[in-house]
Amino acid sequence: MTRFILVCILVTIGPCALDAQPSCQSLASQTVRIQRGTAQGAGVVLRSDGQTAWIATAKHVIDGQGNIQVQFAGGARSFLATLEYPRRDSLGTLDVAVLKVSSTIVSFPKLPAAVLRSSGIQSGERVSYVGHPMGVNWQCYLNKDVITRLSYREDDRLFLFSNPTVREGLSGGPVFDQQGSLIGLITSESSTKDSVAVRISSVLRIMTDEMRVDLGQPEPRRTSAGEATDAGESKTSRSAPLKVVDTVKFEWYGEYTYDLYKCQHEREMIVCLYKLTRLRDGSGDYKYDSSDYLFTSKLIDNFNIEHKQLRGYFLNGRGQRQQTANLAKDDSIWVVQEFDGASPDIKTARIVITGRSVQLRGPVL
Repeated sequence: MTRFILVCILVTIGPCALDAQPSCQSLASQTVRIQRGTAQGAGVVLRSDGQTAWIATAKHVIDGQGNIQVQFAGGARSFLATLEYPRRDSLGTLDVAVLKVSSTIVSFPKLPAAVLRSSGIQSGERVSYVGHPMGVNWQCYLNKDVITRLSYREDDRLFLFSNPTVREGLSGGPVFDQQGSLIGLITSESSTKDSVAVRISSVLRIMTDEMRVDLGQPEPRRTSAGEATDAGESKTSRSAPLKVVDTVKFEWYGEYTYDLYKCQHEREMIVCLYKLTRLRDGSGDYKYDSSDYLFTSKLIDNFNIEHKQLRGYFLNGRGQRQQTANLAKDDSIWVVQEFDGASPDIKTARIVITGRSVQLRGPVL
């Protein structure tokens, strides 16, 4: 009789341990396919009640032109999505976008709120991820790779894992821990050929602090000082209001200010964000093109090395790129410039706006 009882106990424990591991089916059910124009990528459903769904993805996945289409796992129909983040007043320093899908006519899968990892991640942890590499939809990589670094370029909102190649279609896809909890979003490939992911806790902060969207998640752990933090992340990684680091005033058929808000390392580039404001009318309103010489610049780093401008563009009130803008008196527009070459050793930048021979200085984050 004793031997029989022991066998039953062992048989009972086995399936329970296996059930604790996520399946590809459960992970894929939380993953969507996103398409805009000819570009496609992945995203993760943070919450869906069948009529409204909140989805997180990498911002560069939806940088193209045209409608944003979202397809849920197991469904043949695509739904139109709206870009809810980034917005004009909350331009993110992360490669993150938040989409919203709404439909009162045709329902889509109703899913519980995503289970987000509430404690810090650790190097050496195995991870799973889902995406659509090279057109192979809902491809699942179960416990295939491991976390290699807990930050990237001194930014602890990011982490690295050992996937050697981020193929087209994986960007924006979810990264899960061994229990199936969501810990991040795939964004790019690092200089060490590992994959870069943004921590999901940083995405959650964007939604709660900036977008005021309640996903029904538990509050982050509180420190003794009463400030919300996540283990493994510093308080400096929290979303913070943008602040002007330098400003110049110049004349060009009127009076203008150029405010520099930040420069940062991003995907082997240095990206700088400004706001152009027209203070005083000249001889009328003008239509501005981001390729005009007024917006042509070069960046000189702390080693006195010059970096060429790759491209420049405006951002409208929804954080969407545009090439032209109209400015009247007291109007403002966000200006983004991308410069070639990024290195963690570059700490400061001097931006020379060659069109007006003025300069702005600031740190490179």
